[in-house]
Amino acid sequence: INISTLVMLAGMISVALTISNMLPLPGLDGFQLIILFVEMIIGRKLPEKGEKIIAVVGFFVLLGLVLLAFASDIAKIVIEGW
Repeated sequence: INISTLVMLAGMISVALTISNMLPLPGLDGFQLIILFVEMIIGRKLPEKGEKIIAVVGFFVLLGLVLLAFASDIAKIVIEGW
Protein backbone atom coordinates (compact mmCIF):
# COMPACT_ATOMS: atom_id res chain seq x y z
CA ILE A 1 0.00 0.00 0.00
CA ASN A 2 1.40 3.36 -0.93
CA ILE A 3 0.80 6.57 1.03
CA SER A 4 -1.75 8.01 -1.43
CA THR A 5 -3.95 4.92 -1.10
CA LEU A 6 -3.76 5.16 2.68
CA VAL A 7 -4.70 8.86 2.63
CA MET A 8 -7.61 8.12 0.26
CA LEU A 9 -8.86 5.34 2.55
CA ALA A 10 -8.63 7.59 5.62
CA GLY A 11 -10.58 10.30 3.78
CA MET A 12 -13.31 7.89 2.74
CA ILE A 13 -13.67 6.58 6.29
CA SER A 14 -13.86 10.14 7.61
CA VAL A 15 -16.61 11.10 5.16
CA ALA A 16 -18.58 7.92 5.90
CA LEU A 17 -18.39 8.57 9.65
CA THR A 18 -19.52 12.16 9.16
CA ILE A 19 -22.53 11.10 7.11
CA SER A 20 -23.55 8.32 9.50
CA ASN A 21 -23.14 10.63 12.51
CA MET A 22 -25.57 13.13 10.97
CA LEU A 23 -28.39 10.58 10.74
CA PRO A 24 -31.39 11.79 12.74
CA LEU A 25 -31.15 9.05 15.34
CA PRO A 26 -31.01 9.36 19.12
CA GLY A 27 -27.45 9.63 20.34
CA LEU A 28 -26.15 11.08 17.10
CA ASP A 29 -25.69 14.73 16.10
CA GLY A 30 -28.52 14.49 13.59
CA PHE A 31 -30.91 14.12 16.52
CA GLN A 32 -29.92 17.59 17.70
CA LEU A 33 -30.68 18.90 14.22
CA ILE A 34 -34.22 17.51 14.52
CA ILE A 35 -34.65 19.25 17.89
CA LEU A 36 -33.40 22.55 16.41
CA PHE A 37 -35.69 22.15 13.39
CA VAL A 38 -38.74 21.52 15.60
CA GLU A 39 -37.84 24.53 17.77
CA MET A 40 -37.48 26.67 14.64
CA ILE A 41 -40.93 25.62 13.43
CA ILE A 42 -42.74 26.19 16.74
CA GLY A 43 -40.77 29.37 17.47
CA ARG A 44 -39.81 28.54 21.04
CA LYS A 45 -37.62 26.15 22.98
CA LEU A 46 -38.93 22.62 23.12
CA PRO A 47 -39.69 21.43 26.65
CA GLU A 48 -37.42 18.73 28.04
CA LYS A 49 -40.37 16.32 28.07
CA GLY A 50 -40.82 16.90 24.32
CA GLU A 51 -37.16 16.14 23.68
CA LYS A 52 -37.46 12.94 25.66
CA ILE A 53 -40.54 11.89 23.70
CA ILE A 54 -38.74 12.50 20.40
CA ALA A 55 -35.73 10.55 21.70
CA VAL A 56 -37.88 7.58 22.74
CA VAL A 57 -39.74 7.53 19.41
CA GLY A 58 -36.42 7.74 17.56
CA PHE A 59 -34.98 4.93 19.64
CA PHE A 60 -37.92 2.67 18.83
CA VAL A 61 -37.64 3.52 15.13
CA LEU A 62 -33.95 2.60 15.28
CA LEU A 63 -34.77 -0.61 17.15
CA GLY A 64 -37.41 -1.46 14.55
CA LEU A 65 -34.93 -0.97 11.72
CA VAL A 66 -32.41 -3.23 13.45
CA LEU A 67 -35.05 -5.92 13.96
CA LEU A 68 -36.17 -5.60 10.34
CA ALA A 69 -32.60 -6.03 9.11
CA PHE A 70 -32.11 -8.99 11.45
CA ALA A 71 -35.33 -10.66 10.26
CA SER A 72 -34.33 -10.07 6.64
CA ASP A 73 -30.95 -11.72 7.20
CA ILE A 74 -32.52 -14.70 8.96
CA ALA A 75 -35.10 -15.08 6.17
CA LYS A 76 -32.34 -15.09 3.53
CA ILE A 77 -30.45 -17.78 5.45
CA VAL A 78 -33.57 -19.93 5.82
CA ILE A 79 -34.70 -19.52 2.22
CA GLU A 80 -31.35 -19.67 0.42
CA GLY A 81 -29.31 -21.62 2.94
CA TRP A 82 -25.75 -20.85 3.88
